[in-house]
Amino acid sequence: MDAIIDYDEAAGFLKTPPSLEPRPNFTNIRALKKHIIQALAQLSCPQSAIHGWSGLAMDPAAYLLLEGTAFTIPVDPGATATFPAGAAVARHVMKTTQATFDRAKNYFLSYKNVAHACFRMLDANVSEKFKVSNNPALMGWNSTMSIIDILNQLQVSYGKPNMMTLYNNDNLFRSPMANGDSPEVLFYRLEQCQEIQRIGNLPYSDEQIIANAVRILLQSNIFPLKEFDTWEAVTPKTYPALKTFIHEAYGRRLTAMALRSTSGQNGYANQTIYNIMGDELDDDSDDDTVTTITQTAAVATTAPSGGGASTISAEVATALNQLASNQTALMSQMAATNAQMAALSVVPPPVPTYLNRGHFNIPPIPQVAVPMQQPFHAPGASMQGRGGPRAGRGRGRGGRRGGRSRTPFADATRAAGGSFQPGAAFIPNNGGMANPAPAIVQHQARRNPDFSNIYKVHNNWNACFRCGFDIEDGHTSITCPFKRWNHQDSFTRENAQQFIAAGYDPCTKGMHKTVLPSGRNT
Repeated sequence: MDAIIDYDEAAGFLKTPPSLEPRPNFTNIRALKKHIIQALAQLSCPQSAIHGWSGLAMDPAAYLLLEGTAFTIPVDPGATATFPAGAAVARHVMKTTQATFDRAKNYFLSYKNVAHACFRMLDANVSEKFKVSNNPALMGWNSTMSIIDILNQLQVSYGKPNMMTLYNNDNLFRSPMANGDSPEVLFYRLEQCQEIQRIGNLPYSDEQIIANAVRILLQSNIFPLKEFDTWEAVTPKTYPALKTFIHEAYGRRLTAMALRSTSGQNGYANQTIYNIMGDELDDDSDDDTVTTITQTAAVATTAPSGGGASTISAEVATALNQLASNQTALMSQMAATNAQMAALSVVPPPVPTYLNRGHFNIPPIPQVAVPMQQPFHAPGASMQGRGGPRAGRGRGRGGRRGGRSRTPFADATRAAGGSFQPGAAFIPNNGGMANPAPAIVQHQARRNPDFSNIYKVHNNWNACFRCGFDIEDGHTSITCPFKRWNHQDSFTRENAQQFIAAGYDPCTKGMHKTVLPSGRNT
């Protein structure tokens, strides 16, 4: 090490530890140990750039699982450097030997300061009556005990988990990932479960942890099967290697999602194992329907754990029942809409056929046709045909003559029978329905966006998770009538990058337009 970690620096990270009063137990001892490990991980150590000096307090087997190499205590290099024997020693050899000695000495002195700070913190935080020596001839803790020895003494004496704690911990170890969790959340959970099993002297083997992690990730459906086929060819199969492999695969998934939401170079999106239909589907299509989500959630929550009978928590069962009820209401409304269309002799649009994605069979998305709206004429405007003094004057959006007088957002709000004022929220008139299904409007085929056009069409800074960044007045993520199942009402232009970095897939249409229409002539 080039610098020494002094006592005050180490003590600063270890301050305000959790209390063990009135008596040490499994919960508060584990909280104290976690506090020490997190504090030591922030101190620079040559052995690990991620976990720092946490090997002083972490179980050796747990540290070996995370790092792949065991944590070793630095050795005292002595008082002075030892140079090669002989009178004629090259100057650069002497400088190299001295520099090596200085780094080793700094490393050893840093270890002494960090260990001393940990001991002082534990000695001040634990009552004398709970301190047990590792030497029968001595009372209380002594200088021969390491930090791990002290923590192990507390755990063995007061912090052993009971059988019910170990049973619940095993169920948590084998439980599926929650919807929206990233692989990092899963790995952290598995490591915490392994720590509890080690305290209870029933640790999992490395092979069990790896196999369980692969099973849960496979069950989560966030990666295609091809990724797991690639993992089968990886050697050696260690836990650090699995974490690195899954982190890289998850990064490829996020990149593919970003490529799908925006056009690639020259208007083409790259074809990947995560994006096999990027040119066929647009932002209006969903990968999951209510049926698919319900089936996936049911499979994920009813998977057997530990060979026993499959169980579903009350919260998950309630959520599934709510999904089923929403689906039934949606299908009933669709049937009523189709009946009204049949009475008006309107033929509903054909339902598109979707390709199979990976190992899924994704059912087609049910659509509700919206009756054609008559063109809107402002009061006082001429009712003459095309070519009249007022009708069709100028060009519509994109240089087309006779553009639409209303946008899909205006059509949807008008079809819903609600009221809309610029700058105000849309107030629907749903006829007393508690949760009406949003209308799905047939949009025109997507054209390659012109990224050289930085001027907005609409004079506002609104943004919608579903519809993009160049939208009408009053149209936001909250008032959007085209919400999908994964819609985020809190999405705005200001926090868009945070949603994208978190793995969400918002519409980025018009995101590059940074000048209002009023700024064209300025």
